[in-house]
Amino acid sequence: MSCRLIILFVPQLYERSSHIIVSLHPCSNPVTTTTAFLAESVGTAILAFVIFSLTHPKNDKVEGGLVPPLIGLTVGGLISIFAPLTQAGFNPARDFGPRIVAWFAGWKTVAFKNAWLYIVAPIVGAVVGAGLADRVLYSDDTSDG
Repeated sequence: MSCRLIILFVPQLYERSSHIIVSLHPCSNPVTTTTAFLAESVGTAILAFVIFSLTHPKNDKVEGGLVPPLIGLTVGGLISIFAPLTQAGFNPARDFGPRIVAWFAGWKTVAFKNAWLYIVAPIVGAVVGAGLADRVLYSDDTSDG
């Protein structure tokens, strides 16, 4: 059995709304380093894209009071999808701090197993997400050439 991400679209017959159901079926095999790296970097890229899109100075579409709830909903949704795979770190400091405590608590080398992944992948994802938000949504149409 492998991991499966299932996305269902359920139209409502008697109402004017529809629902989307997202389900991640757990893996029978452990998550590989490549899968974990992709999950952490893609999740962080999505989060950075949303944050930079909503807080960009040129964004005049979203009122300031809606930004924190929208970011919070994004974090909640991403955790719901990626936490079964990698615990959805998305923040190197959030992962590194508990590793230091575990080291001093006696776990030694086990505490830092694959630690590089949870530091490098979010940095890569954040750069990609921020770059996409800046270049795709807020790029200037004028060129100097």
